Amino acid sequence: MVPIVVEELPIVIPIPAKLFIEGVVTTYTKSLITCNDIRKYLPNDNMLKEGTKVRIVRGIQRIKCDNENYVLAEVIPLD
Repeated sequence: MVPIVVEELPIVIPIPAKLFIEGVVTTYTKSLITCNDIRKYLPNDNMLKEGTKVRIVRGIQRIKCDNENYVLAEVIPLD
């Protein structure tokens, strides 16, 4: 028998830029996003439920939506 190591891949979600810090553990809350460019990155409830603790791994891209700034970030769910 061969042991298998399974790693969970990070999920890409939009995080408000003012809350983005790499390496921090935070609670995921669904944002009210009106831009279609960012809305496609919102996870469904099967993938990531509101209130789940996530670790922010790294930022991928900064996006401006209306008057808000967001960072597309890779996160790993901890719950």
